[in-house]
Amino acid sequence: MTSLLIDFISLLIIFSTCILLLVSQGRQSALMAINQVILSVGLLFSIVGVIGMLTNMSDPDAIGPAFAIACLTVLYSAAIKFLLSLYFMEKVSGGPMATDVSLPRRLMSYLLFVGLTLWCCQNSGGLLAFVDATTLLICVVLTGVSLFVLRLSGADNQWLVVKYLQPIGLLVFFMGLVGMIANVGNPKGVGPAMAMALLGLGYTCFIRISLVFLIPISVLPEPSNMQDSLWSGLGLAGLFLSLAALFISFS
Repeated sequence: MTSLLIDFISLLIIFSTCILLLVSQGRQSALMAINQVILSVGLLFSIVGVIGMLTNMSDPDAIGPAFAIACLTVLYSAAIKFLLSLYFMEKVSGGPMATDVSLPRRLMSYLLFVGLTLWCCQNSGGLLAFVDATTLLICVVLTGVSLFVLRLSGADNQWLVVKYLQPIGLLVFFMGLVGMIANVGNPKGVGPAMAMALLGLGYTCFIRISLVFLIPISVLPEPSNMQDSLWSGLGLAGLFLSLAALFISFS
């Protein structure tokens, strides 16, 4: 039973990302940065695994590794989030302040994370399976609108947009899910709708992680553990809904 919960690639993905965040944000700020985005990292690579499964349906040998990534990256990230939540709950205020790391160091760590993500995408179904210009445009526009609204509202910190990326991803996801349900009897119409659903979540997770890599943690808003868990839980439930709708459309 225990062996089913161990997958080298999933461990490599999650712990490599944690190490890169440590390099990017420095020792004192690393735990805050990991706590900020670890659930988004798990959800992002879970989506990579799901797309890998869907693009390799004709190759049973490739489905197993993709399924492991889809499930276990979420499990590992949730475990780390739980431990960090306990740590910050018990942590006494007045500890060392977050320190900003130089931009070249943050940029180098971020480029390594991008390389890790591209490697996983390439091995899960090919890079083209993760490209959808319409979905990317929708995500960028909604993120830009959120930034504009924050400026209009007079918000002191424009990086509050980090908190809105999760609901933006879910909004795009449910747009795609509605399209899947509307085309449930038409397999050809389900594909584009499912691409919007999955990639909308994936793109916003990636943007959120990118901001935490590139922006000093001291200027980012503090994460809400309950809110992060809620949005990530909804995203994970959405993945199962989309897969169910896909199987119904082909049955």
